[in-house]
Amino acid sequence: MGTTMRSIGGNPAGFIGRIAGRVMNLLHGASYKKIIGSVFDFETGTALSFLDIGCGGGRAIACLHARFGASLVDGIDHSPEMARLSARVNARAVRDGRVRITRGSASALPYADAAFDAVTAFDTINFWDDMDASLAEVRRVLKPGGMFLVVNGYPKQGTKWWEFARFKSERAYRAALESRGFSGVRTRVERGGIVIIAYREPPAQCAVRGGS
Repeated sequence: MGTTMRSIGGNPAGFIGRIAGRVMNLLHGASYKKIIGSVFDFETGTALSFLDIGCGGGRAIACLHARFGASLVDGIDHSPEMARLSARVNARAVRDGRVRITRGSASALPYADAAFDAVTAFDTINFWDDMDASLAEVRRVLKPGGMFLVVNGYPKQGTKWWEFARFKSERAYRAALESRGFSGVRTRVERGGIVIIAYREPPAQCAVRGGS
């Protein structure tokens, strides 16, 4: 059962996958909206370029588009079910050309160098099979001064859920990011979740500002 549950979380497929995507949207939509509002210190009309990796059911993309409607938001997911669901959830923005959904892998992002002001990963980083390659890809597609935002579940260390989902400690997340050249790494743990902000360049040189 553990393998099946991990597969549903990491690569939702079929009927159960579609249900899982909708459940994730319901569970996380309000928290994603709150975090996005607190992290990105910009006016509502600011135009930025975002990439959401592991876009899942598309709720984080919807929150980004709702707050920064003038921005271009790309989403990528390796599950075809999730890519389709994300496109449906954001159908109007997709039609308007403000949201683009692609099927693909975090370890081989199909985007040009320095393409995005910010990259986000909501409840997906613990499912990445090749963390080093994926982090290198994130940094590659960030513009100079760009921000990487990670939001993830964070159960108590040493518990069955911690081991089951292969979560990293705050120290391990920081070490992984810094080893790939990220700067200004900040973490906070609250209510069973962790929020991580990291920058491609030292914070003083950053174009995208992050709240506390």
